Amino acid sequence: MQFPIQILRDTGASQSVILSDVLPWSKESFCGYNVLLQGIEMGYVPVPLDYVYLCSELVSGRFKVGLKPSLPVKGITLVMGNDIAGGLVRPVLEVFDMPERHYSSDILEKDFPSVFPACVVTRAQSRRLGDMIGLDDTVFAPIFSKDL
Repeated sequence: MQFPIQILRDTGASQSVILSDVLPWSKESFCGYNVLLQGIEMGYVPVPLDYVYLCSELVSGRFKVGLKPSLPVKGITLVMGNDIAGGLVRPVLEVFDMPERHYSSDILEKDFPSVFPACVVTRAQSRRLGDMIGLDDTVFAPIFSKDL
C-alpha cells in the first residue's frame, strides 16, 4: 500500500522522522528500540524507530524512521535527515528497553582479551588493563562535558 507524503530534506538532522499518524504502524514495522534525538532546545527525547519503504526522487529503499505526533513545519510529513540522504554526522544514540546479550562477544573476548564490552571498569580491571577507559573520545563526550 502506498501513501503520498511531503518530504523536507534537513541537512542538519541526523535521524529522519515521520508523522506517527501517516501510516498504519505495527509490531512488524517496529525496530524494537528507540533513539535519543536532541532538538534545537538542546533537550533529549526518546523516539521509537519503525521501518518504512520510501520511494522518492532522491532515494528509495527500506529505512528506519522516528515516529513523532507532530513536526516543526506544517504540511510536512517526513523530515529526511542525513541517515537516509547521506552526509557525515554523529551516530544517533540507540536506547533499548530490553538489552540483548550477544553470545558472540564471549568468543571475541577470548580471541581479543584487551577488547571486550564492559559497563563498569573496576579497580581490578583498571590494574589488569593498565590504562583507564574514558568516554572523552566517544559519541558520549558532548553529553558528559556539560555541567548538569
